[in-house]
Amino acid sequence: MKVMLFRFNRKNKAGVSKAGNPYHIDETVVTVGLSANSEDSFGFKPKNYVFGDHKTFEKFMALKSHLPCEADIDTDVALNEWDMEVDIITDIKSPLLQSKQGK
Repeated sequence: MKVMLFRFNRKNKAGVSKAGNPYHIDETVVTVGLSANSEDSFGFKPKNYVFGDHKTFEKFMALKSHLPCEADIDTDVALNEWDMEVDIITDIKSPLLQSKQGK
């Protein structure tokens, strides 16, 4: 699916919730713009996807000075540690990434 990549954000936090339950959040969140062109709107609608753990963030540093940029993403739905469905990215393809990886 063709999208605009807007932001990469990593989280690696552990702690105890207000209810006393331990938690650990380890993820990279990618904010993309989905086309919102219709009779009543135009432009992009932002949507967040989880894409791996916090280490995944480093793989996309080549895009830091190029955002926003177009990319092709593959998506799926997965269950997080609380058995809630989350939208995930399984792959990002961009000419900017391919040119950096080929060097």
